[in-house]
Amino acid sequence: MKRVRMIRLACLAILTFGLTCGVASPLQGAGPIKVGTLPVISSAPLFIGQELGLFKEEGLEIELVEFASGAKMMSPLATGELQVAAGSSSAGLFNAIAGGMDLKVVADKGQARAGYNYSLIVVRKDLAASGAIREVKDLRGRKIAVAARGIFAEYLLEKLLAQAGLLLNAVELVGLSPPNMVKALHSKAIDAAVAVEPWGTRSEAEGVGVKAFTAELDRLEPHQTGMLMVPGAFLRQRPDDARRFMRAYLKGVRYFNQRGLKDPGMSRLLTKYTRVPEEIIRASVPFYLAEDGRLLKESLADQQEWYARKGLVKERVSIERMVDESLLRP
Repeated sequence: MKRVRMIRLACLAILTFGLTCGVASPLQGAGPIKVGTLPVISSAPLFIGQELGLFKEEGLEIELVEFASGAKMMSPLATGELQVAAGSSSAGLFNAIAGGMDLKVVADKGQARAGYNYSLIVVRKDLAASGAIREVKDLRGRKIAVAARGIFAEYLLEKLLAQAGLLLNAVELVGLSPPNMVKALHSKAIDAAVAVEPWGTRSEAEGVGVKAFTAELDRLEPHQTGMLMVPGAFLRQRPDDARRFMRAYLKGVRYFNQRGLKDPGMSRLLTKYTRVPEEIIRASVPFYLAEDGRLLKESLADQQEWYARKGLVKERVSIERMVDESLLRP
């Protein structure tokens, strides 16, 4: 009954994104650690760990499992089919944990802050060139794409709009996947997009978009955007494996921070795992990774409050309950 309840909770969380849920195999006490990933550059430490054998050095066998979206990882996380997932903040995540899902956020996987705003605003090139969209206030009434509803992109957009005294309802939101955002800029179906890199750079390379409002985004406080999540059962049943995994992951973080996106070897490695051309990766806005893996808990709390004000989160969860940084201790 407990397993069925967890599956139902996972379904409830991902229905926020209009997805269906399937039953996955239960967590095993040994074997490979299955890690849910997205083909995005902010998953670099995981790709580095796999490519350079950092996980093997810790005696671990890792299987990277690619997903189309973070929401699709929720069900296999709930049932233990995945032991680790690389995801991001969303109303669905807070709702799942508040509803009883045994899920812990254990480490940073990307922050947005001055100079590292890899979640950015892309304005259609013709609108930027004509001056039709020059200031934040010019976004009023415009069609702006986000990857899904109830996610960090909406939160970030309203933070930006607030600098012009606007709320989120001042714009028309359109749900599109990042690749389709670029296509919609081509066809002029949208006016702008909240795009995570490398899609902002890709739109510029294709001559249809312009990265905009960089200075305004840099004025915002740092935000927690990406994170590593694990089922509580993994921490309880395989604590040594969990600690070894985190050691290897943080080695990957340090390796990335020492080189960055412009390093030829790094761009080649990321191209292998993301299928994004090397020149696009090298031109992308970088993301910030905390070398100690610590999360911006105050940012997560602020995001949850925003989702609650919008009616997307009905029951607030304690951030201290949600976050477990025990694996980060020396």
